[in-house]
Amino acid sequence: MATKDSPATFTTRVNLVMVPVVVRDSKGKAVGTLHMEDFQLFDKGKPQVIVKFSAEKSGPKNLDAPPVPPTIQTEDQTPPPDIPERFIAYLFDDQHLQFGDLVRSRDAAIRHLAALKITDRAAIYTTSGQDQLEFTDDKDKLQNTLMRIRPRSMQEPGGMVQCPDISYYMADMILNKSDSIALQVAAQEVVACNPGMSPAQAAAIAQGAASRVLSVGSQETRVSLMVLKDVVRRMSGMPGQRIILLVSPGFLTPSEQTEKTDVLDRAIHSNVVINGLDARGLWTDPMVDASRPTNAHSQQYLQLIQQYDRASASAQADVLAEMAYGTGGNFFQNNNDLDEGFRRLAVAPEYYY
Repeated sequence: MATKDSPATFTTRVNLVMVPVVVRDSKGKAVGTLHMEDFQLFDKGKPQVIVKFSAEKSGPKNLDAPPVPPTIQTEDQTPPPDIPERFIAYLFDDQHLQFGDLVRSRDAAIRHLAALKITDRAAIYTTSGQDQLEFTDDKDKLQNTLMRIRPRSMQEPGGMVQCPDISYYMADMILNKSDSIALQVAAQEVVACNPGMSPAQAAAIAQGAASRVLSVGSQETRVSLMVLKDVVRRMSGMPGQRIILLVSPGFLTPSEQTEKTDVLDRAIHSNVVINGLDARGLWTDPMVDASRPTNAHSQQYLQLIQQYDRASASAQADVLAEMAYGTGGNFFQNNNDLDEGFRRLAVAPEYYY
């Protein structure tokens, strides 16, 4: 036995984590003139030490580099193959897109395909998992796949008007947020569809409808995030630039924070940029759907339902912005020029740290 107590030694393992950051100016252009002292890094609110720092510029290589000596040509020598430099995954959210918005964004995507370079590779994915095509440079196959995309909502088919017509946002407010006003608004619509029904019966029917809408909406959201994560995984081994162009009207994620964080972490660690395009185009203040029996409602009801519709429309875009800005990407919204949107979002940021 040792006569002296030796000092205790503790060891710990530290993993270096790469944190890519894109800084943009007020016009949305990437800034490439910052230094390490311009940044602070936090993990769960605690400041961390930046061990290594570098500023990178994407795009073509340095043109001032010394020329490569030419190779000797022979009669049977074939030109070298074009090495892919950029991989673009067009991810259409066919579970949430309305038909008109899907057609406009799909047509813009087809026009954008014509501008792809010989070193680009593109793939078509959908949140429903249908009508997909893996990475290729065959523009005819890409166009044919795009033309087959249709809305694939999990909601009840047939276009039948539901009463009450509750949105996913309102269902979340009724059941998860215990919003009594939202429940009252839905119950008023039930009474308008069924004159003479008691308020208690109407409230029970409204709660049942909210439960069904919440279940389907949550399933659509989880499937969409799962598909997005799978696309990130597929692209993680690709060389060159890796860009996901998420075409969607946006969707709500009231209880899916863990799934969102998982997607963001995987994209950051895999150097995959997620760019978001709001396919709804120019934002207009939502009005009451023409299918609602508005003549049976008071002005106060109409104002309340518009208020919920407005809040829902705004919240839908939050997940697109979060995915884009969280991975160094960009978000194109409130603009009907979808051709310009595809042009902007199909490129990686010029500078990143």
